[in-house]
Amino acid sequence: MVAIKHKYVHHDTPTKCWFIGAVKAGLSIQKSAALTGIPPTTAQHIFKKYATTGSTSDLPRSGCPPKLTEADKRQLVRNAIKDCRKPFSELVNTIPTKVSISTIRNVLSEKGDHWRIAKKVPFINARQKKARLAWAKEYEQWGQREWHWVIFSNESYIYLGDRSGRVYVTRKPGEELDENCVVP
Repeated sequence: MVAIKHKYVHHDTPTKCWFIGAVKAGLSIQKSAALTGIPPTTAQHIFKKYATTGSTSDLPRSGCPPKLTEADKRQLVRNAIKDCRKPFSELVNTIPTKVSISTIRNVLSEKGDHWRIAKKVPFINARQKKARLAWAKEYEQWGQREWHWVIFSNESYIYLGDRSGRVYVTRKPGEELDENCVVP
């Protein structure tokens, strides 16, 4: 037996506002619905909701109340940024309310922070960075003809510390090369 699937279409706010504007301009609900491409019964529901609430936006839905307060969320984000390499399983212990790892992931995602693999970069100190930048500026005018005669050698990898596998960090988009978010 095949289950019947209903196809519900969500109409965006500009379309609903256009519909309400057409009704307020003097058109009937049916003509306004045809003009905006909204089915007539849906149009009646939208107008009824607008008449009672004064808005076309969706009403809040019932459900489980959130476990974390805004203060808990701020503390969680502060702790994640302060120690960006701390795993989510350890971040759970930094706030008074006990929540799941997926809740922590969702809270951080709301604030723009995500759990990403740390980018591996060569370990260089400040003096070496300055020297590399000076070298790059010195040769930035070279063309293909000059670079044709240059040979670069392969890099060798040396692991500092005991973690040679993947290292994860909590960071915002665009911070992949930030010094706290890379692995030397």
